[in-house]
Amino acid sequence: MAVLSIAAFVVSAGANASSSGAKPCRNTQLTTRMTHIFGSEGAGSTGYLLSVSNVSRHRCWVRRHLDLQLLGAGSTPRKLPTRVSFIGRHGVVVIRAGHTVSSRLRFSPDIPGKGEPTRVPCEPAAHSVIAFLGPPRGGGATGPVKPPTSVCEHGSIQERPLG
Repeated sequence: MAVLSIAAFVVSAGANASSSGAKPCRNTQLTTRMTHIFGSEGAGSTGYLLSVSNVSRHRCWVRRHLDLQLLGAGSTPRKLPTRVSFIGRHGVVVIRAGHTVSSRLRFSPDIPGKGEPTRVPCEPAAHSVIAFLGPPRGGGATGPVKPPTSVCEHGSIQERPLG
């Protein structure tokens, strides 16, 4: 029964996005950034805000939970371990032209997980992030991580829904 309810919500949310005239966002319409939330440290974890901005002239929609990929530094940054756990409701959110939606992220920047080094940073610092839009358009919007940070436990991040 719970699966049926979730499926009904996702379908109805998609219908609302379509009936509003919004189409799925393309990565060229969006910018993204991941910024530290001042004062969010506690119990070995910290909070960052994932912000997704619609820089186009048309409203569009994205899924409330986006898959993420952390990237290291440099002109050809390498992919870093990234494992996202989605917390909260699913569905889609419409982003009006010129507006931004945000999601709270929570992770440990300094407590190593099993198999990670204990005397140096647990993982290399993430300098940028890709937020994948998923079907039907695919692609992703890449932006900075401010300030750059390690994400321990092999890149484990808890992600609240965009809104």
